[in-house]
Amino acid sequence: MKDKFKILGLTLLSGLAFGQAIYQNSTSKLLNTNPKEVLVPIVRQMKTSGGVSFGWLYDNGLVRKNSDGKVNSSEEFERAAKRDYDCDGHSNGEEYILGTNPKKRDKLEYQLKQGKEGIEISTKPNIENRIYEVFSKTNLESKTWEYLGSYTNNFGRTNGKFVDKRNLNTAFYKIRIGLK
Repeated sequence: MKDKFKILGLTLLSGLAFGQAIYQNSTSKLLNTNPKEVLVPIVRQMKTSGGVSFGWLYDNGLVRKNSDGKVNSSEEFERAAKRDYDCDGHSNGEEYILGTNPKKRDKLEYQLKQGKEGIEISTKPNIENRIYEVFSKTNLESKTWEYLGSYTNNFGRTNGKFVDKRNLNTAFYKIRIGLK
């Protein structure tokens, strides 16, 4: 018998195309034999090639469904991540990484404030499983940005900010956000 991989309480037989043979773990009952059909309970934890969660795309109504209300292929998730639903200049995939609403023309807020130890740099929203890399330069005419460090917000265990402890009169900052 082929190897089995447990995915969200279900088992998928390896060596078959995705969706071709999906069984319930407890009863080994066949649930689906259509290779073109994607079952959402299985793909929730899957990600596009750019790292966007299938579940997030589906929950936000960004994935086109057929007349039966089903998603025809995993390629539809890839296409959904590349679209810009709210026409704000950021693809749905970029909105996922930024933590902004893909259906609203909102934007990421950068916050700078003087703290006890230095300049505190953070973003809103500050979401889990992202890495925020902080860069700085003292002159806008300079083409080089200096990497200062990074911060994360993993399930609330970190403070979600970066503190620049350098005592500078003038500094400019940028933040690069990526998936962990």
